[in-house]
Amino acid sequence: MTLHPIADPTLNYPKSFFDQDRMTEIFQFTKYFIKYNMPIIMTFIAVIVAAMVLYVIIDIFHNANRKRDEEDEFDYY
Repeated sequence: MTLHPIADPTLNYPKSFFDQDRMTEIFQFTKYFIKYNMPIIMTFIAVIVAAMVLYVIIDIFHNANRKRDEEDEFDYY
């Protein structure tokens, strides 16, 4: 069932927002973002992860030394 052209409020609207030109524009923006911005973002994330791993490794050795120092307590009489 179609409405009469005078009664159809969507007569002059585009049939879809995602037409060929808009999809091409969206994909161009996405391509630009991935090509130029993602290496910068991945570098920052890699630096943060490396710092977190280094912190964990230092904490492991620090706790191991503290535990060894606690075990070395001897009472001499």
